Amino acid sequence: MSKVKKNTTVLKKYLSTFIGILIISFSILGIMLYAFVANYKTNEKKDLLTRNARNIADSISKNGLVNNTSDVTQPKYNLKNESIIKDTLKTVSENIASDIIVTDLQGKLLLYANTSNTMNLEGTVAENMINKIKTDQFTGISTVGTIYDYDCYCVGIPIVDEEENIAVGAVFISVNAQNMNDFGAEVTKLFFIAAFCALVIAFFAIWYMTLKMVKPIQLMTQVARSFGRGDFSQRVIVNTNDELSELADAFNEMAASLESSEKVRKNFIANVSHELKTPMTTISGFVEGILDGTIRKERQNHYLNIVLNEVKRLSRLVKSMLNLSKIDDKDITLHKSSFEILGLTLNILDLFEEKIIEKNIEIKGLQESTGFFIYADYDLIYQVIYNLVENATKFVNQDGYINITILNENKNLIFSIANSGEGISPDEISLVFDRFYKTDKSRSKDKIGIGLGLYIVKKIILLHGGSIKAESQMGKDCKFTFIMPIK
Repeated sequence: MSKVKKNTTVLKKYLSTFIGILIISFSILGIMLYAFVANYKTNEKKDLLTRNARNIADSISKNGLVNNTSDVTQPKYNLKNESIIKDTLKTVSENIASDIIVTDLQGKLLLYANTSNTMNLEGTVAENMINKIKTDQFTGISTVGTIYDYDCYCVGIPIVDEEENIAVGAVFISVNAQNMNDFGAEVTKLFFIAAFCALVIAFFAIWYMTLKMVKPIQLMTQVARSFGRGDFSQRVIVNTNDELSELADAFNEMAASLESSEKVRKNFIANVSHELKTPMTTISGFVEGILDGTIRKERQNHYLNIVLNEVKRLSRLVKSMLNLSKIDDKDITLHKSSFEILGLTLNILDLFEEKIIEKNIEIKGLQESTGFFIYADYDLIYQVIYNLVENATKFVNQDGYINITILNENKNLIFSIANSGEGISPDEISLVFDRFYKTDKSRSKDKIGIGLGLYIVKKIILLHGGSIKAESQMGKDCKFTFIMPIK
């Protein structure tokens, strides 16, 4: 079942995420700013109204009250200097843009000064406000009894008889509550206008930066698609010094590795095809010749030996492939035992006696080597030494030499095998342990190999906790050395 391709891109995701974060952040800042401004404005207005109301109340207490009765129990207070007090109220009202009223303790208006022209002059101040005034002062949102038909922010201060120390009236200063809210709303509006402008700028900045960041990913996607089509020559170019540049470098290294692996795979298919085709053709031809009588009976044994050698060749190929599969899948168990390494090497050299005699090869180094036991997997170490000796006899020159040294240094086996000959070029020396890599691409010397011998050698040595290296001098010799613990 095929997946439905989604149109959502990384660019859209980044933009929507960042813009969403910015909008939420600006909204929170706007709400906090509105609350701060409103609170600040309220406190500022409260202080202003309270200060002016107290000044007016104190002024009236000292200079504006007269007791028109001698009855101490029921004094009756009136305002004196009324015109002066009116002028004072008018001046203060205009200066602070607020309404001012002076009332008695029944809440009736005695004097007033208003800038709003919305006061009900026949109204009275609410009883709860007057009761509050008698003991303290009043501050809050109210319609001031029946004086207004809308909410006002109001401050009330008692007018006190200084001799009797009792409240005899009150001064109320009020301002339309909506005006205070409008100020906070106006400030918040300006903030959101500025925030919108910042958001637009941020949008284009984020869009540009995200596009710049996503572009290498888009290039990698295109290159990856070309890989899917079998074209491994494409590369991603990123001219930055950040993580994306490192990612692009890693991607290009992967591409180079894939390209190299693809070349190796093609070479492997060509080699395996040739290795299978040649012996199968030989076997088929000779068997048919024997069956149809083309090959005379006295020559049949000769050609049957050739067929047997080709069958063994196929067996070695299959065995190498099986070992390769086990090693790569880590499905191989070491069966360690104690055995003598020099004797093992001599036994393997005996197998190549015919080749050594044919090329007149001088075997050197063994006379300086001493016999000692190692603890390892006999069959695998046998394959290591066999592959190295086979490789040396294959590429040694006519009348050349093979130098083998086996040493025990600090409880480590140091096995070295060198052969004279053309050597390996510096460009290829680091590739000789790769799977299916063959230095003899002309197949003039390596007619039966497929490039697995040294790869398997390296893997076996690593399984035993050792290491192997190759050295060569062009036109002179080639040397392989592996080191592994004796125990």
